[in-house]
Amino acid sequence: MIAAWTAFLVNFLFWTGTAAGSMAFAALLDVTGAEWAAPLRATAIRFHRFLPVSVVLYVVLLIGARRVYPWIAHPIDVAWLRFWPFVIRDLAALGTVAAAAAWFSSRPVATTKATVVFLITYAVAFSILAIDLVMSLAAPWGSTLFPAYLLLANLYAAIAAVALVTAWSSRDRDETLTADRAADLAKILLGFSLLWMYLVWSQFLVIWYGNVSDEVRYLIPLLYGRWQRLAWTIWA
Repeated sequence: MIAAWTAFLVNFLFWTGTAAGSMAFAALLDVTGAEWAAPLRATAIRFHRFLPVSVVLYVVLLIGARRVYPWIAHPIDVAWLRFWPFVIRDLAALGTVAAAAAWFSSRPVATTKATVVFLITYAVAFSILAIDLVMSLAAPWGSTLFPAYLLLANLYAAIAAVALVTAWSSRDRDETLTADRAADLAKILLGFSLLWMYLVWSQFLVIWYGNVSDEVRYLIPLLYGRWQRLAWTIWA
């Protein structure tokens, strides 16, 4: 059952992050005035429809939360990790992002104010979700850099998803995803992948070089546990 609930958590984080990241990508295109990417923005905006579903899926996740998060069954001395505040925070974060995404997508012309409001909402909400849903799996280990992993990973996955959906939907309409747009999108995707890997590597290097027991115990299960092959592939 633990494996099943863990798989549910991974899928929940991936699809919710991709949906929210797609909206953040659309907001970034607006705030940078990327008129060349109008077809991509139109595709990215559609992903917001999954976010209300994420709220329901989170409630389902709570059924198995005790199996996934050891600190629920065996409380630890960390003030942040208390079950009901945990539930309220995350429901508020998911609900706020879903509402902000619906509001942002409903505007025919996105203003700078609306774009900035959504980006701030996205950053704050998913920082909370990163700490609660992912980082707390290794509690009491903590990292101030960790939320940035999830924010960038969401954008990375979202850009790839938007590219795939746009390419598929425009396979009979060459004007939607031209060669120039595809090349520009590939450059953006490469840039975000390098930035995400830079954050991962910088955190790994600090923990490895410092060799502090409270920090190293986070890396040991990654490097020598069931995720060993995947972890070493990423480091390589």
